[in-house]
Amino acid sequence: KFHGAAWELYLRATLIRAGLDLEKTSAVGPDICARVDGRRVWIEATTVEPGDPTKADSVRGRVDGQTSGVLFPVEQLLLRLTSSIDSKLRQVRTWIERGVVPSDEPVVLAINYGTILDADLHDVQVPAMVQAVFAVGTPVWLVTVADGSSSAPPIETVVPPRHSVSKSGVDIRTDVFRRPESAALTGILYARQL
Repeated sequence: KFHGAAWELYLRATLIRAGLDLEKTSAVGPDICARVDGRRVWIEATTVEPGDPTKADSVRGRVDGQTSGVLFPVEQLLLRLTSSIDSKLRQVRTWIERGVVPSDEPVVLAINYGTILDADLHDVQVPAMVQAVFAVGTPVWLVTVADGSSSAPPIETVVPPRHSVSKSGVDIRTDVFRRPESAALTGILYARQL
């Protein structure tokens, strides 16, 4: 896959430009191992694709070069992100169980979803990646109708929780960093463009 290879190459070049030393990694395990202040940090690079358009968790966006005037629902994007994160998290836990990655060394997922056309348009207030891992919903405005007796601000922005998104009637959790089984992950680095 071109985009995946390009993303990994970009990450390697960026880390080298930042002055970090990279270690050779095996075919089984994370894509990149960098030395940061003498400590190894493992980085697993992945790209999130739009998915099979016939499936419920795919992103059905516009055709490149055309405008539609309608943005796909953020839930489709969140399903693609959470699916990718959960898949990679299972891989990371397997690598730790098999001793490929020591349990006391940090592991970072580097996720790029630039192949999903217009995905960055969902990142105006709360980025989709933040919504996918911290159970944060889409911001809403609360408008207070003033009758003169309230000192409340007329417009207030509220970010409600979103603990899951639905895929074919099944709730998919959006709280990666709140789950104990995610302790293997130190963090997520993400980019919206390739």
